[in-house]
Amino acid sequence: MKISKVAVKFSIVVSFLLLLVIFFLSSLVLKQKEKSFIMEMELRTRFFGRAVQEAIFPKKDLFQVHFAVNEIMKEKGIIYACVWDESGKFISHSISERLNEPAQTAVGKNAVVSKEFLIQEYEEEGESFYDFAFPLQIGDKIIGGIRIGFSKQSMAQALAEVRFQILKIAVFVLALGILITMFVIGFMLRPINYLAAAAKEIGAGNLKIHLNEKGKDEIGELSRTFNQMVKGLNEREFLRETFGKYVNPEVARLALENKLKFGGERKNVSILISDIRDFTSLAEEIPAEKLIKMLNEYFDKMVAVITERGGSIDKYMGDAILSVFGAPLPLENHPLNAVLSAWEMKTALEKFNLEHDIKFRMGIAVHTGEAIVGNIGSHKKMEYTCIGDPVNTVSRIENLNKEFETEILLSEDTYSFVSERVIVREMSNVKIRGKKKEINIYELKGIKEDSLCPGQQG
Repeated sequence: MKISKVAVKFSIVVSFLLLLVIFFLSSLVLKQKEKSFIMEMELRTRFFGRAVQEAIFPKKDLFQVHFAVNEIMKEKGIIYACVWDESGKFISHSISERLNEPAQTAVGKNAVVSKEFLIQEYEEEGESFYDFAFPLQIGDKIIGGIRIGFSKQSMAQALAEVRFQILKIAVFVLALGILITMFVIGFMLRPINYLAAAAKEIGAGNLKIHLNEKGKDEIGELSRTFNQMVKGLNEREFLRETFGKYVNPEVARLALENKLKFGGERKNVSILISDIRDFTSLAEEIPAEKLIKMLNEYFDKMVAVITERGGSIDKYMGDAILSVFGAPLPLENHPLNAVLSAWEMKTALEKFNLEHDIKFRMGIAVHTGEAIVGNIGSHKKMEYTCIGDPVNTVSRIENLNKEFETEILLSEDTYSFVSERVIVREMSNVKIRGKKKEINIYELKGIKEDSLCPGQQG
């Protein structure tokens, strides 16, 4: 069984409080015990005084006086007892040598002259004593008095026994208090421990956690709030996954984190567009369900290649894919990554055709230039996209694949960045729609070996 650290800390606090309470109560008990002891001694003194008074009045009976002294000396804790007459001389004393002598000590002299009950404390030979004196009085006349001496040591022994009993009770109460506290706190902390374990599971990606919501106290409310949080996280995760199926996952993440601003910005990017050749005729030959299934699998493979190289999917246009390298996140050497993606898409398509015994043909174009990228649209519906002349240019270059019966064409702007890493066939003085001047384009024939590092992004 795992011991809760919180329960241990709380037990220490409770133990400290219990010790304070026990110390306070034990002090009261000991003081009360000491007071009771003195009161008991006072009662014994008064009882002894009455017995002596009866022995000396109306007729003095020394035998009865000596008997009373001997009897009181038998009681525990009494050190001495004595009786004096109206002249102040001892007529009976537990120390026989002091008979017929007057009191000689200061304590004794104070007792003889006192007209009321007197309690004195004194020390003799390193030992402490209580002296209780009681005057014997008939009417207004004092006919003598008695004294009893008690050793403080006897009282200390009695108090020591009380302290020992208090200590035993304190240890028992303290141990019981610690056990009860740890049990109660441990029981109360169980929901919080479940909560901590659930939070750990969520941190590990498990969003199927659900806590028991029983209880109307703060812990029950905490469990309900936690479940609502998990529900919100599930909804957010569902939205992220679903959203990511329709747009680039990186764009989806930025949008969910509210990091995509409404509007656009100019960025130098590389744009890749791919298109399946003669797709319309293929659609007529293949059943619709099979065609959609194959097209989805084709997109999965192509998109995997693009995203592996750091590209983002701008949009699907029927069987065509428009992707951007260098936005929304900056990408070092995006022209090379776009060209490598184009070559790897060609290789992936060859494997795809072999697996499905089909003859998909693809045309790809890559162009680099300054485009406008951003979250464009209305507040109700928007799309992160790329617009501008580079998009039109790459689309028109891709269309030339049909004319030149090529698969991958690079613009001169892209080729200028990757010329030392690719093998091409130059196609000079090409006229494309929308451009006044003829341009040079290049058919990608191969990639030099030192440029084919997997997942290279720079």
